[in-house]
Amino acid sequence: MFDETNPELNDDATKDLSAKQLLSSGIQKVEHELSNQPEMYVELMSSIGKSLTNLDAYDEGRKALDKALKKSSEFYG
Repeated sequence: MFDETNPELNDDATKDLSAKQLLSSGIQKVEHELSNQPEMYVELMSSIGKSLTNLDAYDEGRKALDKALKKSSEFYG
């Protein structure tokens, strides 16, 4: 999730990313890279959702939390 800010991995790492932008990109990465690992998906998506909510990004935070709840319901029943 934090590769965007690593100068060794990203030539454009000098670009400033806000916490909200970093977390938003994390949502997409979790969806694509952890879709087959439901426990990790739920844990990370929940953390991202809570963090976004704490940053006053309520709509995006709620969407992340809803995704975590849906995946949790599918996996755990």
